[in-house]
Amino acid sequence: MRKRVLPTCRPVSIFVLLSLTFGSIIIFANPPLRGPDEIAHFLRIYSYSRGELLPVTEINARKGIFVSPGLYNQLYFFKTAGEVFARSREEGMRYGQIMAEYSKLADTQGDETEQASMFAPFAGTEGYNPVAYIPYIVAAEIGRLLRLDLPGMLLLMRFFGLLAFTAAAAYAIAVTPVLKWAFMLIAMLPVSLYNRTVLSADGAALSFTLAITALCFSAARKPASGKVWERSLWMTLCTLSKQPQIVFVLLELMVLPAQGVPAAVGQPCDRRAARHYPVAAMGGRSVGRHSGLASPRGTERFV
Repeated sequence: MRKRVLPTCRPVSIFVLLSLTFGSIIIFANPPLRGPDEIAHFLRIYSYSRGELLPVTEINARKGIFVSPGLYNQLYFFKTAGEVFARSREEGMRYGQIMAEYSKLADTQGDETEQASMFAPFAGTEGYNPVAYIPYIVAAEIGRLLRLDLPGMLLLMRFFGLLAFTAAAAYAIAVTPVLKWAFMLIAMLPVSLYNRTVLSADGAALSFTLAITALCFSAARKPASGKVWERSLWMTLCTLSKQPQIVFVLLELMVLPAQGVPAAVGQPCDRRAARHYPVAAMGGRSVGRHSGLASPRGTERFV
């Protein structure tokens, strides 16, 4: 009796559809700069878009950037707007009223040419690499050329992030030879979806991690099809998105040529191989069997 095999494209298509649909809803439903530390991330992205790769400005041991008084006032407005909305929501207040107040603020902005710039601290985002912000930086440059206001630029940045990180996660689902539906479900977890819709480094970190994991799975199952430069590229992106991601370099142990590793559990292992590839010698075969990466016959080597 033949087993029914699901089309390879189905998990990818379903994921892209769900991610873009629900992600777009969240982007519009989530008020401006109300994501976790979204103001701090916005300031770091803004500094990168201005070419400031290193945070050179420091006041009272706090690193940050000088911005125009108009931008500073807008950032402060949205920072306090959430607190006001949380207190007055039960009294019938709607966020549309807050946006109406913002429109009045934008209309009353005077000439800022003679006003001094104001210092805005990064609040912890000074250590983030620009790799995690690439789609946002591109969107910020486009928004500047189009002369968008802060809410419009924020929407554009969020959409660029959603598209870029959805594409990276979809690529991972398409590449992995096993656990495609598991990859899709991980990428569609509420926290995963939400992090793709706000300004954050977490969306990039998860998407790049899924990609390098999928490539290592693929190379472990079919060593001839694995491309070192491709894994190196995604591993670099994964590590630069967040420094703790360096631990995923260990995934490359699945791809190493396990010469001398016993073909089956219980067979003697060459000491030189065990010294050079201790992880593969101890557990590589077991991982291969239980994850679906091992040879169907069970008598060939893990890779």
